[in-house]
Amino acid sequence: MPFETVSRSANKRVFMIWRKALATLKRIIRMANPVFVLVVVIVPIGAFLYAYLFGPLVNLNYVHIITGAAWTGIDLFMGFVLGPVMGGMEPQNRVAVFTRLMPKMTS
Repeated sequence: MPFETVSRSANKRVFMIWRKALATLKRIIRMANPVFVLVVVIVPIGAFLYAYLFGPLVNLNYVHIITGAAWTGIDLFMGFVLGPVMGGMEPQNRVAVFTRLMPKMTS
């Protein structure tokens, strides 16, 4: 009996976490530009699914390398471009930029 209680409690917790994550994802999608969502979310996931389901291993490696390069590019952009720009802004303008870039962390 105790195992079933723990299991139900854990299942409920997992369900609540997924429910909150999906609500957050829906909110981010509503706030984002549809073209941005298409390019940044749908295209990489579609490329992965195509490479995994229909292509040889070379295609899957290609998708892995390209998405890794995109991730690195975003990191470099944030560090070398956005960082210095944000450093030169007034604090109230920085808050506005952070609120737009990271709505979940600032709400």
